[in-house]
Amino acid sequence: MRKYLLGLFAVIAAVSLSAFTSAKTSEKAVKSASLYWFEYDMASGTGAYVDYGERIEFVISPCNDVSGIDCRRGYTLTDLVNQNDPEQGVIDDDSHDDQIRKE
Repeated sequence: MRKYLLGLFAVIAAVSLSAFTSAKTSEKAVKSASLYWFEYDMASGTGAYVDYGERIEFVISPCNDVSGIDCRRGYTLTDLVNQNDPEQGVIDDDSHDDQIRKE
């Protein structure tokens, strides 16, 4: 009976401890996610829709010289004003999920 009680205690402890851990998403996985990219203009405070894709596809193109610090900003589908038409822009410019800065 004692050996079963000890085994039961070990199982309960393992389940209890696993309840307080969470899976962590790596920064690399977030950076490789496909986003809706906008060319951002700091002077006007607006962004013009470029395309949908992964970050690496948009780093290659040169930045707009008048854009300021941020060259492009990436947003998820839920950040868009109209999810069927990205050309309409984003709800909040500052809620970007990724950004490409001038070098």
